[in-house]
Amino acid sequence: MAKGAFSPLLSSIRFLLAACTVLSVGACGDDEPSPDFNALSIGVFVSQDPNFSVIADAVELTTWKDSLDQNGPYTMLLPSDKALSEENIESVNDLSADEWQRLLDYHIVPGALSSDQLIGTVQESLLPGYYWLVNKNENEIDINGETKMLSGDIDLKNGVVHILEGLLEPQALNVTFMAQNRGFNIFVKGLLQSGLDQFLEDREQHFTLFAPTDEAFEMYFQANEISEEDWLGFSRLEDFMRYFVLDESLDSAQLAAGPRISLTGDTLYISNQEGEIWLNGNGSLQEKDIQGGNGLIHGLDHVITAPDQSLATVVSESTQGNGYAEFKAALIYAQLLSALEENVPLTIFAPDNEAFKDWYEKLGVAGYYEVDETLLRETLLYHIAVGRYFTQDFQDGQLLSTWLNAAPLEIDSEAGSVNGASLDTNYINKIGTNGVIHGVQAVFEQPS
Repeated sequence: MAKGAFSPLLSSIRFLLAACTVLSVGACGDDEPSPDFNALSIGVFVSQDPNFSVIADAVELTTWKDSLDQNGPYTMLLPSDKALSEENIESVNDLSADEWQRLLDYHIVPGALSSDQLIGTVQESLLPGYYWLVNKNENEIDINGETKMLSGDIDLKNGVVHILEGLLEPQALNVTFMAQNRGFNIFVKGLLQSGLDQFLEDREQHFTLFAPTDEAFEMYFQANEISEEDWLGFSRLEDFMRYFVLDESLDSAQLAAGPRISLTGDTLYISNQEGEIWLNGNGSLQEKDIQGGNGLIHGLDHVITAPDQSLATVVSESTQGNGYAEFKAALIYAQLLSALEENVPLTIFAPDNEAFKDWYEKLGVAGYYEVDETLLRETLLYHIAVGRYFTQDFQDGQLLSTWLNAAPLEIDSEAGSVNGASLDTNYINKIGTNGVIHGVQAVFEQPS
């Protein structure tokens, strides 16, 4: 990078710098076209203007000496000599070669990224483990909330340069910081109150956070008739929060359908239909793949909790006031309710009270107690499928094996039905430790 080359362009570079020190990024270049520097490499651009003399000298001490000329593309956030002097860096001798290497590595990312492409993103710099957090506030772009971009989008032969008003301090992001930055405020309060935030600061580990939105928490508080203060005072808050965390970093493409073990040791159940991802059949991922430095964050539209009741208990406690009391009574009468305590994954299709009433009329009986005992038992067994299937796992034409001699049930995902009986959308994906329950609006007829 011999100084003196391309000297006719120096006046254009100096004009650009002078103009943009008093204008916002949004205004810079609106009235005058930017000079064309496409013939210059990043290295030559830096070396040709005395505004960047300290950085130009520093480049010569590091592994960037040739790379900024010959390799790329790169995006560089470039501090001027004035910006460096405000940090008491007046010459290249004020830092060691290793310190300059670290500083330059942090100010460069791979790829040629315009200011528009940077806004609202987290970029991993070439200093491993350190990131840029880029936001736009009104007409100004800031990095890490502390340093403004004075001039953006200087397109060069091997990348893009954006000029800064100050020097960046390497920012080691963590998932708690980023969750707060992206507006998961109540979730972060839970992390802080439980002390889990301290564990999540560990940069040697990587995590996946499923963070419910503030709106999801408000719905949870309302449904459980508690306040935010009540929840923050919960004696098992740390376990509650740990259920939203995996001890590995998984992007949305890696969240395949199936079980995952959370930090509590409890299982999270993932359903994935063509990229639409659900947890435990009730929470849908909305904002995905938020880079958090030592992990990834996925926004969740529902507060989910680890199941702590068997299907037998779920049937006993959740069916009574929801129009499914007849199903519970029939299971008890047929001596099948206790079988739902078994530690094997099951999917139960529970006919509602109206479905049982229609069935009784068809049989000419007053209730389950008048149904032939063998018929009642076999009919109920035909409503219990082997395996845990949330509605998001259903596939059109899928056959589920049941407890009735493996007789199959057929899924019609398009119609939202099983064996022709419509699912009750108000009573689906009721999760237990050993499976899930869905309401249906007809009693399944046994196969002949």
